[in-house]
Amino acid sequence: MLNKIKIIFLTLITLCLFSKIQAQTNAKDTIFIKYDKKYLIEKIHPYENYTYYYFKNSGNNGSFFLKQKNISLIKNYENETTCIKNILSKKQFYNGKNNNRIIDDWELLQYFNKKIIYLVKNDSIIELEPNYMIE
Repeated sequence: MLNKIKIIFLTLITLCLFSKIQAQTNAKDTIFIKYDKKYLIEKIHPYENYTYYYFKNSGNNGSFFLKQKNISLIKNYENETTCIKNILSKKQFYNGKNNNRIIDDWELLQYFNKKIIYLVKNDSIIELEPNYMIE
């Protein structure tokens, strides 16, 4: 009887630790990006009919884009927005191969995969999903 209790107790502890570790690895930062047409280009996919955004001067090793998921209308937006220019000024997006002119799409994917992304555009908030297509 005592062995069964020990086994159940150890199993419960293991399950609790596993669920806590899994919850920590799935946690993502949320980022609100202010729409700026100097850096983002909005397109509609011709066949699948969804809206997506891609960065100007990117695409040296694939195609990174942000696919639109949901749109919410807002009246009073109070969260802090991040300027795209500030994000793209990070050195991690320029790996030296392209003379700092072309943004490395793979690095963009790595950065945005760790985030929940919202685009603040006019009177709406658009949830975006990072995507990558190898050319």
